Amino acid sequence: MNRKTVGLRIGVLLFLCVLLAGCGPMEQVRNVANATAEKTGKDTKKEETSEEEDLEAEEEEDPAVQAPVFGMEDIGDYGGFRYLQKEMLTAYMDEDKENGRVKRKTVTLYIPQWEKSWYVINGEMPGTAWADLFGVTFDFSINHYLLMEEKEAPLEEMLQKYVNCIYYEEEYAAHEEYGDLEMTDVRPAGENACAITAEYCFYDDLEEEYHVCCRTTYLRELESDILVLLDVTVDGQESTPETPELLEELEAFYEVDLGWDTEEMQEKLNHYIEESEAGFSSVVKFDFPEGWEIEYEDEEIVVYAPGGNSDGAGCGIAIGDLSALALDEMLPDGENDEELLRMIVNEGIGEEADNLTVRSCGETCIGDTAAAEFCVTDGDGTADCGLYLGRKGDDTYIILAMQYQWLEMDTFEMDTFELAEELLEKGRIVSE
Repeated sequence: MNRKTVGLRIGVLLFLCVLLAGCGPMEQVRNVANATAEKTGKDTKKEETSEEEDLEAEEEEDPAVQAPVFGMEDIGDYGGFRYLQKEMLTAYMDEDKENGRVKRKTVTLYIPQWEKSWYVINGEMPGTAWADLFGVTFDFSINHYLLMEEKEAPLEEMLQKYVNCIYYEEEYAAHEEYGDLEMTDVRPAGENACAITAEYCFYDDLEEEYHVCCRTTYLRELESDILVLLDVTVDGQESTPETPELLEELEAFYEVDLGWDTEEMQEKLNHYIEESEAGFSSVVKFDFPEGWEIEYEDEEIVVYAPGGNSDGAGCGIAIGDLSALALDEMLPDGENDEELLRMIVNEGIGEEADNLTVRSCGETCIGDTAAAEFCVTDGDGTADCGLYLGRKGDDTYIILAMQYQWLEMDTFEMDTFELAEELLEKGRIVSE
């Protein structure tokens, strides 16, 4: 591909996608249902019960209907759970070659069931149960296939390998990316059992919302040839005021801490959104002044503007990663970047740029940097522009700043080009 074609592609991409040509704002919804208030109200009501009433309740309680726990002998139906219902799960174990009989194992468990729940028992895969209620996904299986290759290993080792597979191997990952993934160590969870909890965030493109999730994975050796695996995932975006009570019931029956804390998860989500909007979705992290917001972003380019509206503000800054755009390999190696910028600007505009000057900025946060400064005139007036090209290691980055000349210079704390220079000085490549 010749240099003219390369310059045209880069120029068109930058000037159409970045210079205010149809870049609309992308409103990101922040919504984690906060169940703390209702839960606190219930706890306060419980405290009003007198000690005398508690003693009377204990005396009247029938031992035959004590709350069941997972793995104990079946005590019959129990009506003390509000959101859990008893189910019998049957799994195929093996075949007795002498008499041809198939050996099966039945396990008693309680799963989320309510008028608004979705659930499947022994569906396409016998020995599995799945349910979804109040933002809680319940996924249970007997002798999960990902565990059987490691069935002779210690439980803790099996669980660690399982979660590594789920979160780090592309074939099994539920999401393309687990943002801000934090994982506890494997911990004991009762007799012959262990658990691990992961917290993460992601952006749902379909719903255009950020989500925060807490997922606890519980592994138990129920018998010598029976491994049970339970995944409980709480999605903060889908949680409701009933979520904490459902989790309490699950924790009581399975005797495992599910790790969900509404306030902590809200803080995690807020931090993730703030970091994303501050530049983590682009390649350079930089603290823009108050009032500057993301107007447009994808995996390659992010555009910032006052109020997230460059049209209204008359200025904006874009940051791009030519490696992510798959254009860096097209750039000639070992050539003068100042002359390369001159070519990109002229061919991107389609004519000679007005007042074009190019210079070297030396070493900046995006590496050895060259700058092109020029003017562009369109139907809205004349805009001053600064285009910065930086090479750091094997990567190539680009920053574009623009500001219409009709913009009052005292409108903002500093003008767009002072802000761009500060970005070059104080910014940080996210991958480092």
